[in-house]
Amino acid sequence: ASLVLLYNHARFGDPLQTGYPIWYAHQGYSMFTFDNYGRHFAALLASPYRGLLFYSPIAVAALAGCFLLRTSDERLLGFAAAGVLVATLLFIAAFRFWAGGHSWGPRFLTAPQVLLAPALAALIARAPRRAAWAVALCASLQIFSTVLPASTEEYVWFNIDRSQPGACNEWSFACTAVPSRIPRGLAALANTAANRPGVALSDRALVAPEVVLATSDYRTLYWWPVRIAFRLGRFPAWLALLACAAGLAAAAACLARAWRLCGAEEAR
Repeated sequence: ASLVLLYNHARFGDPLQTGYPIWYAHQGYSMFTFDNYGRHFAALLASPYRGLLFYSPIAVAALAGCFLLRTSDERLLGFAAAGVLVATLLFIAAFRFWAGGHSWGPRFLTAPQVLLAPALAALIARAPRRAAWAVALCASLQIFSTVLPASTEEYVWFNIDRSQPGACNEWSFACTAVPSRIPRGLAALANTAANRPGVALSDRALVAPEVVLATSDYRTLYWWPVRIAFRLGRFPAWLALLACAAGLAAAAACLARAWRLCGAEEAR
């Protein structure tokens, strides 16, 4: 935090100046607005575009876990964490760029959810075996947020809106990541394995927005070993897939060991 304050002071002459207010003033925008506040709040809470309940349903489980915390201090911590999440939701709904740009789910609501970890742990402790399966399922689904660029669905939205003006909004299921991310991710895996990269890009080439989804960055896995394989041609795609698989296996092994160690500690 000190380094950020020093940077702000050196760059803008004020440790509390981030540059954003300057940019907004230059553009003639208001950083916060209550226009369509209810619509933005509802979209951040439950829409398939940026809804917390769609992209992080485990947060609901954590809220239930607040009631299972043992001591009054723990419960205070749990409910305070829930309060921070709710306050952030209310705050971001008034932000001009509430959707967070190209992102997976409600990007601005990610950090507060970390505070729910103790409450979630209390819930997991009640049924560790079931929780293990739930965590594994959530982790498996979350992998699909990494296999394609975060902007994928924004271009899907663009193409649908281009052919059917006004067809897309925050509640239009077909325009969001919910129905398309898994099939598109599986298609990207198949294209990578079969060495079908689509339109190859080099350096910082620019393409028309309607063509973007046909490029290699969006037709194949967006993991860096794969990107290096297709962009630089230093090694074959199958070797990149092996490297990715090894990384995922190592991560799964570390998580499984951490889970066993936590279980053993709890048993004591």
